[in-house]
Amino acid sequence: MPTNLSRTAYTDRSATEQARIRNIIRLGFAAVLGLTFCLGVLGLYQLHSSKSSMINIVELGNEKISLAIKMRDAIRLRALAIQRMLATDDYFRRDEELLLFYGYSGAYREAQEALLAIEMKAEEQQIHESLRQLTRIAQPVNRQAAEMLQQDPLPANFDEVLADAVLTQGQLLQLLDQFVELQKSYGRARVSAAEKEFQSTILLMVTMVTLLLLVGSVIAKRVTHLVISKNSELEEKNMELEAAWFEAANATHAKSKFLANMSHEIRTPLTSIIGFAETLAEPNQSQDDLQHAAESIKHSGKHLSQIINDVLDISKIEAGQVELEIIPVSPTAIVAEVASMMEEKIKKKGLKFRSNFYFPLPKVITADPTRLRQILLNLLGNAAKFTSEGIVCINTYYLPEKRLIKYEVSDTGIGMTPQSAAKVFEPFSQADKSTTRRFGGTGLGLSISKQLAEKMGGDIVCDSIQGVGSTFTATISIGNIGDPELIYEMKEINAVSEKKSNRPQRRKYSGRVLLAEDTVENQKLISLHLHRAGINVAIVDNGQEAVEAALHNHFDLILMDMQMPVLGGVEATQMLRNKGYFRPIVALTANTSQSDRETCMEAGVNDFLSKPIDFEHFFAVLQNYLDDEPVETRVEDSGSETSEDRELQELYNVFMQRLPEMLESIKVAAQRRDWVSLERSSHQLKGLGGSFGYHQLTAICRNIHECARNHTGEMLDEYIAELDREYQLIQHGSDSRRKAV
Repeated sequence: MPTNLSRTAYTDRSATEQARIRNIIRLGFAAVLGLTFCLGVLGLYQLHSSKSSMINIVELGNEKISLAIKMRDAIRLRALAIQRMLATDDYFRRDEELLLFYGYSGAYREAQEALLAIEMKAEEQQIHESLRQLTRIAQPVNRQAAEMLQQDPLPANFDEVLADAVLTQGQLLQLLDQFVELQKSYGRARVSAAEKEFQSTILLMVTMVTLLLLVGSVIAKRVTHLVISKNSELEEKNMELEAAWFEAANATHAKSKFLANMSHEIRTPLTSIIGFAETLAEPNQSQDDLQHAAESIKHSGKHLSQIINDVLDISKIEAGQVELEIIPVSPTAIVAEVASMMEEKIKKKGLKFRSNFYFPLPKVITADPTRLRQILLNLLGNAAKFTSEGIVCINTYYLPEKRLIKYEVSDTGIGMTPQSAAKVFEPFSQADKSTTRRFGGTGLGLSISKQLAEKMGGDIVCDSIQGVGSTFTATISIGNIGDPELIYEMKEINAVSEKKSNRPQRRKYSGRVLLAEDTVENQKLISLHLHRAGINVAIVDNGQEAVEAALHNHFDLILMDMQMPVLGGVEATQMLRNKGYFRPIVALTANTSQSDRETCMEAGVNDFLSKPIDFEHFFAVLQNYLDDEPVETRVEDSGSETSEDRELQELYNVFMQRLPEMLESIKVAAQRRDWVSLERSSHQLKGLGGSFGYHQLTAICRNIHECARNHTGEMLDEYIAELDREYQLIQHGSDSRRKAV
């Protein structure tokens, strides 16, 4: 205690002297700082203005030149497409070149529109106006020449049209060359002016710095003898001694606490080992008693080994001796592996287990796979340990804005109070002593996991409610991999798993599924596959019926088409979630863009399946939500196979009978520019075509559907013509156009 008082008195005297010195120094440097601020603001403003001017000049000029070059390249590529069409007699090859020709024309238009949106000078506007007028002449002539090449024989005036096309293209190229040269001359002039302005700014800054140095040197002479003083040195030494004293005291306290905890944790299994070892030495022991003693020694030995491993881990972490092996690793494969390891253990306790992936997810990140596996095993092990009934779930997310992978491990276990949750990551910490007695464990696992996650650029946080359950959220950085390649569907994860496993067995599933689908063909096709898998299926035609059926009946899973009459799938899902419906919903849709996926996920679906349906992936997704059992692959009698083939053939025949009607509705809607009807009818055929093996139909209808959604008819007529040609090919050789379903 006297030592503490003398240390305090000395500190007070030193503080008074140092305060006097600091006040004198502050007065001396106040003028320097004021002048520095004023001159610095002026200099920085000048530099910023020069820099901004240079950047704007370069960026604007480069953008204009880039757009002009794009237009020039599009013209040349268009000419090459016409030359290749002239050089071949293969009409399919000419079709391909015509499509490329249209693409180049579109690229030219886009670049021209972008160039028009940029502010221009009078000379630039004059050239651009000439370009625009000449384009109005050149575009139709070039398109006419390209489309004439599709005719056999060539029209009589083809040579004349081709000559006009070549002439106009040459004129366009000349104008674009003039525009590029004009931009270069502007750029040279602007850069020269900016360089002069920059030189003036540098001269001003040199003058300001010289003045500042002169003023600073005068002031520095007045305060140097006060700055370099004995009091400052003594104060620094005193602060170092203070820090060392407190650090030593804290270290001693932490060491004592650590040793006390370690003594308790080691003595428990050690007592059991010694006690049962003594029992083994006693005579007249039954075989059961000997077996029990041996098993107890084995169990306590493993427990003691785990304690020692945990202590070594946490000691290495706190000493900074843990070296991570940062290598490329699949974050989803790690989850799948850990889930596979823990699933049997969790289900043996009578618990349900779910592993959900929220796409998109990175295909590969850079992390330490061993430590990541250790974190996830610890979190899932704790969830299983503290849950006696209900479910254990692990969800995987990607946070692109933070470049983090997030793993959520949730359970319906005993939960914790806020006070217990606040200290759960402390070493040797569990909710209370009764928790340790009931469930065992050292209380080191979460502390180790949290520190490992922090070393991998992330963290672990806990959210728990006593009597309800807990959610532990672990995040890790994706590492230095730039923009990661993303995966969007379960089948991309399953593909990785299939490389590591044998060919999967056929499976039967149990449960009731509600299929919300308005297209009759899709209803029959999907329900046929579900029935074959042993699933009880109920079918509704729209989202309103799906909501009513789900709220009044029990279903293990809902397959929800996202685009239906009366009430769409997105709205139906939102309505169900708002009413507290918690069972899984999987989206079925032919709209597979990233924005469509995000819309579905925001509505509350658990998973996403795209049309046309890949039934291998379809059942891989269903396996996450339905109970299943492997069924040995067997050779069925020919009558059974013929019956299944007959059912599929009947569905295919119905589709082929309805195909002309669906095509006609698309053509009529396109002709009338009825965007709503066109979107609905193209969406329907987009999903059905690929389901029956006609993937080219799906591809064409996808383009038509995008035109309908965006209300753009620029390429619509060409897509309709392509759809007609594809149907003619299907009529004359349907099997050759059809791929296996």
